[in-house]
Amino acid sequence: MSEVSACKLSPQLRRGQLETLSRRNEVNSGRVAEVIAAAGGQLRSGVEVILGDTMRRRQGRTSDEQQAQLEVLLVGWQMTRRV
Repeated sequence: MSEVSACKLSPQLRRGQLETLSRRNEVNSGRVAEVIAAAGGQLRSGVEVILGDTMRRRQGRTSDEQQAQLEVLLVGWQMTRRV
């Protein structure tokens, strides 16, 4: 990511913070993809990952139990979208 685009995202974020956020997002994306794949679904776009991240943000920091519940909800939502 170039410095220019990083500045456009948020002037408060420094390069190290952006890299940390990027790594965190990759981990979250991977976990969500694994959960959906385990349920027989497929990730067709980033929408499912964004939904999961938004739900976690609304909850604040989540416990492992809350995390598991959110992932189950996410899988259910994704499975209902399959046609």
